[in-house]
Amino acid sequence: MSDPVDALVGRKKKEPDPPDSACSVGWTRPQRVRLADVDNPLSLDGGGSLAPVDVEFETYGELSPARDNAILIFHALSGDAHVAGWDATCEEYGRLWRAKRPGWWDEMIGPSKAFDTSRYCVVCANVLGSCYGTTGPMSPRPDTGEPYALSFPVVTVGDWVRLQVRLLDYLGMADQSERLQAFESVLELPKPLLRYVRVPFDLPPGTLAATKLDGELVQRGLMIAKVPAGQLADAEEEEEEEEEEE
Repeated sequence: MSDPVDALVGRKKKEPDPPDSACSVGWTRPQRVRLADVDNPLSLDGGGSLAPVDVEFETYGELSPARDNAILIFHALSGDAHVAGWDATCEEYGRLWRAKRPGWWDEMIGPSKAFDTSRYCVVCANVLGSCYGTTGPMSPRPDTGEPYALSFPVVTVGDWVRLQVRLLDYLGMADQSERLQAFESVLELPKPLLRYVRVPFDLPPGTLAATKLDGELVQRGLMIAKVPAGQLADAEEEEEEEEEEE
C-alpha cells in the first residue's frame, strides 16, 4: 500500500540511485572498533560498567584537515548505521535485505545531495545494545563466552551518547530516539558541538498525527509512547513490503 498523500497528489516514489551513480556514495563497508575494555570500561547510567564494547559504524566523505565538517547522524530505535549507499557485505553478515535497497536515508546523503559528501564527512554508528554489530545481547560475555542474552544490562540514551562521544574522539571529530539522542548530545558535548538539527527520515501522515503526543510524552513519561510508536513502525514496514511485492 502506497502513502495516501502520495496517491492523492500523484507523486511517485523515487527510484534509488544505483551504486555507480554520480549521486551515490556507492558500495560501502561497515567499520568496527573497540571503544571500551577492562582498563577503560564504559560507565552506565544504571550503575556499573560494561567492557569490552565494540561499535559498528559507517562513514561517507572525507574529514577536512581542520576537522570541522563532520555530521553525526542518529538512527531510529530499531534502525542501523547503514544510512547511505549499497552494503558490499550484506551476504557476508547475513543482512540480505540490504541487497534490494540502499541505506535508509540514501536520498539525503551523497554527492550533490542535502548532506553533500563532497563537502561533509557523515558518520552514523549503531547504538549500544544494537543487533547490527555494536555490543549487545547477542555479544559474548567475556567471562563465559556465551551471549549476554537477558543478562545484558539496561542501557539509556545517555549511555548511547557517551559511546558515540568515544567514537568521535577515536575518529578525531567534535561531535522518538533520534530526537532524544540529539538533545542528550547537546548536554554531553556543549563545547565541541557547533550546531544540531533534527531532520526526520520520513513524514508519512500517521507519524505526523502522532506528534501531537509529544507534549504528553514529556509530562507522563515515555512508556505511553511504546504502543503508538510500535504500531506506526509495523504499519510502515508492512507498506514497504507491499510496495516491494508490487
